[in-house]
Amino acid sequence: MPVVDETKPVASRSVLLERDVALLTSSSVVSATGTGAMFVALPFYAYATTGSVVLTALVTLAEYAPAVGVAQLAGVLVDRSDARRVLVAANAALGLCTLAYLLHDNWWWLTVVAFVRSSIAQLVAPATHTLLPAVAPPGRLTEVNGVLAVGGNAARLAGPALGGVLVGVGGLALVAVVDAASFVLAAGLVVVVRRAMSTTRPRTAEGVVRQWVRGWAAVREHPVLRPLVVVMAIIGFGEGFVSALLAPWMSQVADGGSAALGLMLSLQALGGILGGLFVVRFAGRWPALLLIGAGALGSGVLLVVMLNYPLVAPAGPWPAIVLNAIAGFPFAVYATAQAVAVQTHSVDGQRGRIVSATYGIQGIAQLAGISLAGPAAALLGPLIINVDTGAYLLAGALALQTLRSLHRSPTGRPAGVAQEGG
Repeated sequence: MPVVDETKPVASRSVLLERDVALLTSSSVVSATGTGAMFVALPFYAYATTGSVVLTALVTLAEYAPAVGVAQLAGVLVDRSDARRVLVAANAALGLCTLAYLLHDNWWWLTVVAFVRSSIAQLVAPATHTLLPAVAPPGRLTEVNGVLAVGGNAARLAGPALGGVLVGVGGLALVAVVDAASFVLAAGLVVVVRRAMSTTRPRTAEGVVRQWVRGWAAVREHPVLRPLVVVMAIIGFGEGFVSALLAPWMSQVADGGSAALGLMLSLQALGGILGGLFVVRFAGRWPALLLIGAGALGSGVLLVVMLNYPLVAPAGPWPAIVLNAIAGFPFAVYATAQAVAVQTHSVDGQRGRIVSATYGIQGIAQLAGISLAGPAAALLGPLIINVDTGAYLLAGALALQTLRSLHRSPTGRPAGVAQEGG
């Protein structure tokens, strides 16, 4: 089939009662919880052992670097294989690789292991996105993605807190053992997924680069994916400014400290859980592009208030903490609808490549934003973080304009455009 058909009626039975959906969701939540624990523990441990901000930054950068190149080819490997087996192998390899943290505590070893782990992890997203349409009941792909969003935000709440406790009790070694176990358990859950066996692809004589080029051509020629990847790049660039400048903004503008920043980031997941539940309950009624536009615009409006209220009414960090928890709702709606749009408009057999291409560009754009944010803030101050505000507003407007253009076509949507994202 060329694209995923989401036009069938939505059933009332919970998708979590579907065996394969429950297994895949549980696998994702378990591994994300372990990853969240390591996300907090690794830079903390690196700084504690080296005492160097620069070396700690290098260890952290090693986790982001594979998004530039490795991520682009990961989708090709998924399309050339059985996505279920790729996901099982990736989780198993991540578990084994994580145990390598037990061998040395030198900063260069931490950097190497972080880079290798992140490179392997690039297979997880395209494999998961390829499996989701295979396990989702007909007409319920949006609902399944909403369930994943709820689980992912729950992992964002539990993982960092778990990591902080574990690194305090047993150092990085204990976190590594727990994280490795989470990957092994995640692999075991995917092993028993049954419906996804149909994702096996016929062998092809085409090379990896040629298949990668074909995946990009599919994105470039598609009336929804082409503007969608621009939307994702805009959002990624803006998020790069937040990643780099949220800490100095909290300190210099909102007059808060590290505890306020941690609470602010954690509570965003609460809004994200509510956003995911909203998608599960209601979002199947509306096109994904509408949800992308509304979610991005809602996020942008909240960011205008959240990032600039200290200029009008200095009140410390608490308004930002509350507003960021609320903003988790539209953030989750946007992110879930984005995933649905990529999945439904991906050609069967090229979905892994298309996921890697679109999300890979978003990651590259985020790295570009991170790189430019520091020099920009040095010249203009931490309020340059509002680049993220403009990014969400611009991306939301572009998504809604794309939806309007599709509806102006003679048939209501171009040929080959699925209901879910049109």
